[in-house]
Amino acid sequence: MQLIVELQLKIGKGKLCVFTDELNRHGCALRRLLLVETGDSYENYEAEITYSDPEAYEAFLSAAGASRDSYQITGERSVLEDSIAGGLINVSGKMRIESQEDYETLLLGSAALMRERIRKGKGDGFTGISRTIAMLGCVKKRGDASSEAIRLCHADLERDAIITNHFIGLNALPIIITFTQTEDLVKTIKGIEAGFAAIRIAEIEDLDESDMYEQILSEMSLPVVSMMYDETPLLLLSEVLHLLERDHIELAEATAGIIGIECGSLRMTRILHGLGCHRVLGYDHNEKLMLTFEKAGGLATTPENIFNNSDVILLFRNHFTIDEFHRIRAGQIVISLIDFDELEMGIIAEKGVRDFVPRQRIDTAVVFPGLLGGMLKTGVGEIDDGRMVEMARKINRQRARDKRPLSLFKNAHDLVARFLLD
Repeated sequence: MQLIVELQLKIGKGKLCVFTDELNRHGCALRRLLLVETGDSYENYEAEITYSDPEAYEAFLSAAGASRDSYQITGERSVLEDSIAGGLINVSGKMRIESQEDYETLLLGSAALMRERIRKGKGDGFTGISRTIAMLGCVKKRGDASSEAIRLCHADLERDAIITNHFIGLNALPIIITFTQTEDLVKTIKGIEAGFAAIRIAEIEDLDESDMYEQILSEMSLPVVSMMYDETPLLLLSEVLHLLERDHIELAEATAGIIGIECGSLRMTRILHGLGCHRVLGYDHNEKLMLTFEKAGGLATTPENIFNNSDVILLFRNHFTIDEFHRIRAGQIVISLIDFDELEMGIIAEKGVRDFVPRQRIDTAVVFPGLLGGMLKTGVGEIDDGRMVEMARKINRQRARDKRPLSLFKNAHDLVARFLLD
């Protein structure tokens, strides 16, 4: 993620290096610098900077406020802000209606022709249903607090709708479902499926058990793919198998450790156990989830034991202390779905971890459009465990041939869709 900001600067003569040093110290990058005015003791500039960490950028602004003798920020504008006002997507018709004649002949005539074709049994080719994906986000009702959650979820769905349209050419509509009881979700999702060719579940808030996903899959007549239950485990499994094979570690002799029990980690546990992994250790603050984890084939334990004894550590949640994190050791593989701060990154470097895979590398955008496209072509309704294992292995074989991971702009979606067709 890169954010862009334009700054207007008043810099004392000979003090430009103070500004650039401060910028670099806070992890921001200077993209463009233009001198617009020169005075006796100062120079005015327009600067365009990029940053990926909003907190680091705020720290830079604070430092800039304390550097008034050297330079001042006199104006600030977010380059992206105007373009994102009102969201990331537009929904529009294929026909341009600019006159009464257009309305009567193009729009009304086309709609009448569609209805005629549908009545003659040709509805599949004359509605948008066959090309439309429901991008689904399910948010728990919490009074006023749910408003922010709804908007955050919708922003993510809009992003994923753009990715779907760009890479496989299908329409994707963001849909938010609010719920009180998870039992109501199946009925609601079932109720909307008639208007779509497939459903992608981006999020079901506060749902940790995998039973609900499995129930949804069993009830749907459409292809369904889920970010937490399908896409993330697929990428994690591919990464685990790739790193173990590269390091000549047999899965039957490896111990996997999982911190944070939820639907994705439960599925990973079940798959790793089924593939013959020596042990799958796990921990979560929630004792009920620890019992569910053991039913999936894992062994409930402590974070300290996981960090001490695992060959591969999968971090789904930050359910550990910094002292426990200090227990990691050289030679381990750490894959994280949580953001690390400077202290934790320092520990990773200090301990000599063999491989560290950050959250940004587990990017579901690499696979979900291809999964949806492949499922629609093949009629596959869900990605079961056997198919997931086979796809992870195919991804790794392709990775070995290309000598790099699947890449968003290097035919990843065609490959993933083809893996389902094979």
